[in-house]
Amino acid sequence: MPLKDPEARRRYQQARYAADPERFKAQAAARREARRADVRRQARERYARDAEFREERREYLRAWRAENREKLAAYRDKRRARQAFVERVDRKVVFEMHGGRCGICGEFIAGAFHVDHVRPLSKGGRHAYINCQPAHPTCNLRKGSSWPTQT
Repeated sequence: MPLKDPEARRRYQQARYAADPERFKAQAAARREARRADVRRQARERYARDAEFREERREYLRAWRAENREKLAAYRDKRRARQAFVERVDRKVVFEMHGGRCGICGEFIAGAFHVDHVRPLSKGGRHAYINCQPAHPTCNLRKGSSWPTQT
């Protein structure tokens, strides 16, 4: 029964619902479940369709990370130091300032190194050249957030 008057249509629908509310609730639940199933099916199809793209993206990122290790380390350092930022600290400058020696054990660094904060960021240290020193990864991880530097 098509009703053109919105008020009459509302009264008609309320009367139908009042006559059998369980039927309308069951229909709404069935529509919801059908929609959920449809959304899940679409997600599975999209996931299967995009598998090749995801693999290509992974390969690209692996290659980029392998070529840009220094840049990644700089990003990581910058992110950690965001709260205590004073100035931009370049890893190579820190390394050269200290003559390539570990600021914790004093031995020469051959290979990978961490930029260690003498006074840790977590203890109120700032991200500035005056508070940074190169360190062997093992020395820096052993030191943790202790301050002052312990050998």
